[in-house]
Amino acid sequence: MENERIENNFLENISFKNAEGYKAKKNYEQAINEYKKCVELYPNEDLLKKILQRTINEQKKASDNLWSSAKICLKNKDYDNAFIKYKKSIEINPNDRVLQQITKPSLREIAEYYSEKELFQESIECYSYILRMFPNDETIIAALEEAKNYLNIFNDPTEVSNLKYLDKERYNLTYTDPKSYQRKKKW
Repeated sequence: MENERIENNFLENISFKNAEGYKAKKNYEQAINEYKKCVELYPNEDLLKKILQRTINEQKKASDNLWSSAKICLKNKDYDNAFIKYKKSIEINPNDRVLQQITKPSLREIAEYYSEKELFQESIECYSYILRMFPNDETIIAALEEAKNYLNIFNDPTEVSNLKYLDKERYNLTYTDPKSYQRKKKW
């Protein structure tokens, strides 16, 4: 009888309360981890298992909705918002390797766009984000290094002045003080 009473009190469990709080904040990964702790403690509670499954489904739906929205942004060439939404989609569901695999080409397209527009800091951020998911991808590593090299050229006044072929208008450079050129940010 005592065991039955404990089984019905999962609602009072600290992990369950934590899970509910995380879920309310849409921090699905933490909520799922807390619900799993409760399921381990109360393995006979079908309601608890249903709550866990519903949370997993909500996580996937939220992630998929952001991913779809990011895809639309990318199609409309709204690269900044596409990057933000792809990142949020993955942050919501960080253990979904399929999601990461299907997002990788889009993130690479965004990084390449930034490089083409000489927005090297943004390109580096995007390539670095891809590398956190795929740390051994040689093509991304090479592209990241190339973007870093270009950024160094733009940030080093001696490099800029040594590049005789550099069209300062094309690269949107402005002379701001006697020691350096700075690139205007196009947003």
